[in-house]
Amino acid sequence: VDSAMFMKIIASRLSIKDASVGLASSEINLTQAEIQGGRVDLILKNDTTPTVTDTVQSQSDPWKIKAKDLHLRDFTYHMALEATIDSLSTHFVDASVKNMEVDLGAQKVIVALVQGEKLDATYIASTAEALPSKEDENPSAPWTIMVDSINSIKSTSLDTYANAEPRT
Repeated sequence: VDSAMFMKIIASRLSIKDASVGLASSEINLTQAEIQGGRVDLILKNDTTPTVTDTVQSQSDPWKIKAKDLHLRDFTYHMALEATIDSLSTHFVDASVKNMEVDLGAQKVIVALVQGEKLDATYIASTAEALPSKEDENPSAPWTIMVDSINSIKSTSLDTYANAEPRT
């Protein structure tokens, strides 16, 4: 393991229809869900825990989450990835997400469609000085996020580097 993950999820209202959780298969399947007044914070930091050699190996499969139809109202997703992503956040006033798959083992997120009104996105990359060097012994695999289609109105986005100074 090369990173430590911290996730916090809060919601003032959560409605789920037709869902299953497979503990043995490490899978969550949602057919339909609505989240209102929610926030997800995902923080990935470099793991400083020493590796311990165990005589008995316990293995658990990385979790996979599939959602066919998510409705998000007043919802914020925020993540940070130490030395790479200072802050990545998206706020949805009213949006639908169709056919989403999250594979924590493959570090991949696939979404067929995101559509809605007032989608606000901010991506602040870490400064070039904070990025890991090419000589790192154990570079972490990159996350892949693929979205086939985004349809939005009244939306904003910001893409910049940490500590960047605005142009005048």
